[in-house]
Amino acid sequence: MKTITQLTKNKIIDAFREAEQDKSGLREFERDLYGASGRKTRHAINNICGVKDNLTYLELGIYRGSTLVAANYDNKLTTYAIDDFTIDIKEPKQYKENGWGNARQATKELLDRYNFSNVNIIEDEANSVDTKKIAKKVDIVHYDLDEHHANAEQVLRHYLSVFDKHTVLMFSNWNSNGLRNSFAQFKKTPGIEVEMLFEKLSTATADSLNWYNGFAVFLFTLNAKGAEKEVKNG
Repeated sequence: MKTITQLTKNKIIDAFREAEQDKSGLREFERDLYGASGRKTRHAINNICGVKDNLTYLELGIYRGSTLVAANYDNKLTTYAIDDFTIDIKEPKQYKENGWGNARQATKELLDRYNFSNVNIIEDEANSVDTKKIAKKVDIVHYDLDEHHANAEQVLRHYLSVFDKHTVLMFSNWNSNGLRNSFAQFKKTPGIEVEMLFEKLSTATADSLNWYNGFAVFLFTLNAKGAEKEVKNG
């Protein structure tokens, strides 16, 4: 986000406040899609991705595509979304809501429904992706990987080279101590600054009407001197 300003930060905070009131550009269908995210989470993602036009959005962990739709619906983005869909290999017949047999198929059906020409799916493990496939510097990241199969510190370091000088970092499953602790280690990376804009911990597990398993948003800043060495070494 090359032109980040205090106004932009305020817009992101306002986006959260709107989501708290169940407000965004989403219709009822997008708001209520089946997936591992809550209504307010989707409202927040839709609002944040709409603070400016022509941003670049990176989604780490697609699952069934509900937050991918929330980010892109009625917003002007270039999107890169990454998932290896291994859940389809482990449990190929689980979750048949809406006639979709598995996570990969559910995502495909949603993308076909909306005809999102701006969405680039990279099917691979997050830590294995060749970051050269991400052709633009990233303005907004949504991290939604299973903590049992991914370490947030390692994954975020892997993508440092594609983060813009200022990048918004959004985290689902923020209730997780493991995720919060791993992110705390990432914040120690030389040459970066991280400012929390807001967080919301859920009082119930998988609360689909609210923030599901928690949500948090940070402003990441890459300070050139310290970070250049880290990016090269990482």
